[in-house]
Amino acid sequence: MKIDINNIWQGPATGEGTSVNYSFAEFGVTRAVTAVDFGKLIEMGLAEKLGAGRSTRYRLKELV
Repeated sequence: MKIDINNIWQGPATGEGTSVNYSFAEFGVTRAVTAVDFGKLIEMGLAEKLGAGRSTRYRLKELV
């Protein structure tokens, strides 16, 4: 399966990042794996977490 990385970060029509549930529904990656992966991206300073609870979203940080 080939995944377009840009597709992951667009999320549902809003374009405001993505969520664990969206990644699970769209790409079939388990919620647990997706949550861990997003956590690692945040730790590395590549992504940021927006919101909390069920409305948590993730967005790539702009790197300059």
